[in-house]
Amino acid sequence: MEIVVVIENLPLVVNQELFPGVPLSIEQFNELVRLIYQGPLEPVPWRGAAAMIRDCLRSNRTTFVLRPASARLPAFMVRDRGQGPEVYQDAYNQQEVFSRDPFVGLPPHRVVSIDDVMDVENWLNSDFYKQFVEPEKIRYIVGADILVEGGAEFRLRITRSPEQGPFSESDKALCQMLLPHFKLALELQSRLEVTETERGFYAKTVSQMQVGTVVLDDAGDVIDVNDIANGILSRQDGIAISQKRLHASYGRENLDLQRIIRQALDLSIAKDGQPVNGVSSNAISISRPSGRSRLNIVVRPIMQGAGLQRPSAVLFIRDPDINAAPSHSVLKQLFEFTNAEANLSLMLARGLTLDEAAAESGIRKNTARAYLRSIFSKTGVQRQTTLVRLILGSVAAIG
Repeated sequence: MEIVVVIENLPLVVNQELFPGVPLSIEQFNELVRLIYQGPLEPVPWRGAAAMIRDCLRSNRTTFVLRPASARLPAFMVRDRGQGPEVYQDAYNQQEVFSRDPFVGLPPHRVVSIDDVMDVENWLNSDFYKQFVEPEKIRYIVGADILVEGGAEFRLRITRSPEQGPFSESDKALCQMLLPHFKLALELQSRLEVTETERGFYAKTVSQMQVGTVVLDDAGDVIDVNDIANGILSRQDGIAISQKRLHASYGRENLDLQRIIRQALDLSIAKDGQPVNGVSSNAISISRPSGRSRLNIVVRPIMQGAGLQRPSAVLFIRDPDINAAPSHSVLKQLFEFTNAEANLSLMLARGLTLDEAAAESGIRKNTARAYLRSIFSKTGVQRQTTLVRLILGSVAAIG
């Protein structure tokens, strides 16, 4: 059955100003809102919104303070003066000057003008105005402070010269309508930054452990690989990418690989999000035509979100012939090793015997034995095999 809804007698507003005296139509307002939400994705954040706000309010400058100045960091500010957006590089972004600005501490999420919160005569005669504001041909300012979750503060400042005249109530009403959109866009940006930071940290840690990762979408197509996986796959020795799909070199192993990938993809869309029969991952080893050690592979599902290209499974791949070398500096800090002791520990962790390590280091066997006794004393172990297990199992592997 088809349902048709007819709406009659509704006025159609096209190219009509939403606010008296503000040259902004519905279409332009919608474009401005779009630019606000696009802001976090731009190389210069909110460059498009800054330029359009300046044009719509006929101002000489729009400034966004994305991070107030502190004793540790300068402010991060973006402004548009009609010459293209730029990131602040002048003295104002330093804490000493930034902290002297009297137009701060505004009522949260409310647009006000400088004349609303300060005595005009005091403002125009203040040292801050004469030193930092008047030289920039600024007389009138409207602004708002937006607080987002986590305590972050965002400042919007729009200015005019004396010749351009003060901002009207319609100007301020437009800015007020934009504030909820800025707030939501900022919260989205904050979450994206946290997610990206965490993703980068975990990706770096996995790479340091010499583990390759291959991310698959819900069709089984490869959508991302890290450097370790790319190195393994590019050799086409046992496993490779063909037409966006992973394939093993040998028929039987390829069937097994496709089976566990399909199981992971099926698990990623399980309604209850729970693994079937208690299995949340599958492992397989892949033979290599070169005769080198078999590749170790684990495939795990990723519970699907609502993205356009949704990661649905991740494949971890490990080449046993590539050892994750523990960090020399971290070993020294963990166990208070000397340089020589750390070097010897790393050689033993690579599988060398004590005699081989002594020869590679160019030291006498008795010297190597003395180093090993000191290493045993500092680590509390008594056997070389236990030492190797301790070294490889420590955080030095991800240092």
